[in-house]
Amino acid sequence: MYYTDVSGVVNSFNYGATANGALLPMNGLPGTRQLINQNYGVCIDMQPGFCSIAWDQTSDPYSFTVTGDTIGLSVDPGLPTGGVNGADCTTDFIVVPNALGLNSDRFCGNALPTVTSASKPFVLTVITDGDEVGDIGNRGFSLSYTQLPC
Repeated sequence: MYYTDVSGVVNSFNYGATANGALLPMNGLPGTRQLINQNYGVCIDMQPGFCSIAWDQTSDPYSFTVTGDTIGLSVDPGLPTGGVNGADCTTDFIVVPNALGLNSDRFCGNALPTVTSASKPFVLTVITDGDEVGDIGNRGFSLSYTQLPC
């Protein structure tokens, strides 16, 4: 994937908020499933005068459900919780190189904090494995990005 705008939205392959013939278990919300066995990069063309990039979830409460039991971690029905980072992310995860102020560049689970990186080029790497046992209700991600001025 390659994006040239200063800001925008990036969706993982197959991400969608509409039903694909099946409902998510237990809560009945429609949605798609993340694809297995993926390893790809999302590249953002660094524009002149911008030195870093911030990644954040979109307004959809399921905009980052990458690994684990999305439904089981819900505190309120339909609202996932449980962001994870670092060495605990071994199966399905994204990588934001040199995440500023955080001790890791790997993120998984069912929530994503705002992540800022000044690593160039601006690339978000996506990794998923073929084992979805225990990954219940995962849709992948829909993330907004914003390039930040120098």
